[in-house]
Amino acid sequence: MEKQWPYMVELRHKSKRITADFQAGRITAEQYELATLYAFMERRVYEMNSYFQKASGPPRQAFLDALIEEHARHGTTLSFQPGVSPDYAGFWMNQVAKWPSQRRERWEAFRNALKERRNHKAATFHG
Repeated sequence: MEKQWPYMVELRHKSKRITADFQAGRITAEQYELATLYAFMERRVYEMNSYFQKASGPPRQAFLDALIEEHARHGTTLSFQPGVSPDYAGFWMNQVAKWPSQRRERWEAFRNALKERRNHKAATFHG
């Protein structure tokens, strides 16, 4: 993944161009799906790395709160052009399985922390 990282960053920053290229027929549906999935993965890994750069406790909670607000504003799911429906879950499982065990553990810790913070905020809001 380390060799792929610069390309994944580039894909994320050019997501509008990738969509335009797909709509214009310059890339195939398969190329579009793969580029979009990698761009989305880069975003999530970037969030994970940013989380772990923060000190434990309130700084990480504040980061998660900001991330939850951003996800509420912009969404957390991929949206594809009509007729394109990749195997998102399969892609993630395949990619994460290739990661070194330390990265997989960090990913699970980040996902769990984000889920717990969302649940806490929802309980605080509704309770």
